[in-house]
Amino acid sequence: MSGDDMRYAICNIAYYIWHIAYGPFHPLETVIWKMIFRSISEGDIPQLVWVMVETRGSVAGTTSPAALRALCRDACRNRKPPCLMIVIAEEERGIAGYVVAVIGGADYWRGFARRHPLAAARILWKRAIKRFVRLWRATPPTPRPVASPAPVAISASESGRTWQDRGLNIARVQQIAVHPYYRGRGVGTRLYEQLFATARRLGVNRVDAHIDLNNDASVALHRRSGWTVVKLRGHFFATIAI
Repeated sequence: MSGDDMRYAICNIAYYIWHIAYGPFHPLETVIWKMIFRSISEGDIPQLVWVMVETRGSVAGTTSPAALRALCRDACRNRKPPCLMIVIAEEERGIAGYVVAVIGGADYWRGFARRHPLAAARILWKRAIKRFVRLWRATPPTPRPVASPAPVAISASESGRTWQDRGLNIARVQQIAVHPYYRGRGVGTRLYEQLFATARRLGVNRVDAHIDLNNDASVALHRRSGWTVVKLRGHFFATIAI
């Protein structure tokens, strides 16, 4: 076990002890007004990584705690585009949700690889394995039908925007997640509001996101928040001008 993994295990055990000693999360009705929505700081990293693991968060296709820690540290230390933005929802007992977005796309990831070569190698290795597995499968699984109403029937070309568009004025959402105790109460919407405010200060005027076909809750969140949601092959593409 590496030093980073040992520190993560110790932080995880300490968090469990603290959680048992002080009880579960407060009922949402008594704490939602006390929530703070802000950018991540280095002191948040141990608990945020724990929350990411608990909510099965994936950034750049990786769920490795070591890689997630490196990404969080980079978001704290590099706050000028191209950069990684992480906004958290925090109440008195801990982190209730988070959103992660990248400004600069490939330019950011090249810079991240220079600053954190081992973490970047781990991310690339995981992505290569996943791609190999997809290619190796003879027939891809059929996606489950979407229960929500069909999205606006426009193509990517008609919307004028695609995931491949580049520029420091575009931020791409990598992950948004809310603790189960706080879902359905507007936390996701407020996370996006804080993300947009932070992004605008950095010169961003557009935010894009990918949504899985079977993620009805995420589709509903983006529509409520004013995003344009387009159904493409294998996923939804969501975009919004800010």
